[in-house]
Amino acid sequence: MNATSETEASGSGRPLPGSISVVGLSKVFVTPRRHITALEKVNLEIGAGSFTTLLGPSGCGKTTLLRIIGGLESPTDGEISIGGQTVQAALEDRSFAFVFQDPSLLPWRTTRANASLLLEVTGQREFAERIDPLLKMVGLEGFEEDYPAQ
Repeated sequence: MNATSETEASGSGRPLPGSISVVGLSKVFVTPRRHITALEKVNLEIGAGSFTTLLGPSGCGKTTLLRIIGGLESPTDGEISIGGQTVQAALEDRSFAFVFQDPSLLPWRTTRANASLLLEVTGQREFAERIDPLLKMVGLEGFEEDYPAQ
């Protein structure tokens, strides 16, 4: 069996869109009492279109690693690239998205208001007119003003 790198497979010398590379990634949380090393010099290559599972006991750093890859945390050291881009560039380019393990709806907000929350938080209200077509796309047309419990 001959392993082929992502760059060789693409024929362009560039990483394929969707590939993830983690090199020397470390994360240390600093508290007033101590330093907690969550990740230490992690190296990981995930090929575009592949299925990868992270397994380990509670507290071993799986969630921390995913939060850093997803741009929700900053590493203490190391590099991450997604399709050859930095995490920030890939997020801005919308090359990938982060799906939360336990997504939740805010019970005091309507369907439309829940769907608009990210736009409000990031100050992108100019995209609000896109919410209703997206709700229709996922079968929620007619439920825009309903609350999660309804």
